[in-house]
Amino acid sequence: MIDGYGCLTINNSNYKAHQIAFVLSTHTSILPKMGLCHHCDNPKCVNPDHLFVGTQRDNLADMVEKGRANRSPRTWGENNPKAKLTESDVRKIRALLRDGLSQRSIARMFSVTKCPIQMIRQGLAWRHVA
Repeated sequence: MIDGYGCLTINNSNYKAHQIAFVLSTHTSILPKMGLCHHCDNPKCVNPDHLFVGTQRDNLADMVEKGRANRSPRTWGENNPKAKLTESDVRKIRALLRDGLSQRSIARMFSVTKCPIQMIRQGLAWRHVA
């Protein structure tokens, strides 16, 4: 899971489960700079009937319209109540990746899936940790 979304690895690339479900059910691809939004506001949902194509701006507008806008500062890293890793863990993970250990082995060591390890490796998660 990444940010509450189911995650699949296909041919060594990570995808969010709802995106795969949408593409398979509609036989269309998601255009660059576009994303998928949930009518149901449930990140775990993969029901294509609950998804619609939109930009990040569309998704934010939908959030505000539904009264889900969180006005408090965003919590990053360890401050996020859903975080399973610590900043120390992330530094260790990066060192293990540099040493050539496989993402799968590292994931097992930290009791997480391979997806967050790949996100760390690609610089898409925990960017604030030096």
